Amino acid sequence: MGQSALVSTYYANANGASLYNQTQYDANRTTGRNDVINNPNTYSLYTLSQIQALNVGTPLLQKTQRMAHSPSPSASAKAPTSSTSPHSP
Repeated sequence: MGQSALVSTYYANANGASLYNQTQYDANRTTGRNDVINNPNTYSLYTLSQIQALNVGTPLLQKTQRMAHSPSPSASAKAPTSSTSPHSP
């Protein structure tokens, strides 16, 4: 059976194989997206107002000086010195 015949067979039997055409796929995707947007709690998600309500006067995340300026241990451990440089005589 040639490729053209296989494609024709595939399309002819799409409904029997529980496959969707583009219109059906788009409609189901839109319905699913709207379900999540309209009821995020059903999917263990939260609305913006619910997240904002968690803030009781302080930010949920804070940047500290220590985190902002400390070098990573691996970066300082791998820094070449004059005695370990591969270009040193």
